[in-house]
Amino acid sequence: MREKGMVDTAVSFANGTATLATHVDGVDIKVSVKTRKTDDSPYKEGFRWGGEGSSAAPTMITLVVVQRGAERLFVPLSAYSDLGDPRKIFLKSRTVGFELDIFGGDAGVAYNATLIFENGWLIRRRVAHGEFPDEAWEETQYAYNTLNN
Repeated sequence: MREKGMVDTAVSFANGTATLATHVDGVDIKVSVKTRKTDDSPYKEGFRWGGEGSSAAPTMITLVVVQRGAERLFVPLSAYSDLGDPRKIFLKSRTVGFELDIFGGDAGVAYNATLIFENGWLIRRRVAHGEFPDEAWEETQYAYNTLNN
């Protein structure tokens, strides 16, 4: 079942990758999210969404690639490096731009991460706890110093 504003159905991870391709506001959008097992991560002791207390999530997101037409959009490492055990991704159209939703974790460690893109840039990320989204969340706003000369 599609939610209002949904531009594609959910895609689950297979072999460590989830990929969606769709059309938003006259432009082709393709998103690919890649993971890797946490066992060999040098950061397995740090806090991550989708992990439990002292134990790391089984997988971590290692790369998010967003293509808008022929242009590859910049997605900083800070937008996904702490997201563990991703399960599904969605794309949603917005009044301006689109958002990528990443659902991860399970039960008490479930989360929903939303990456919002406008005018070719990631402008905001919000990660909320799956069971208590109003009590446990974090939000990051991104600003870029671009030279247009």
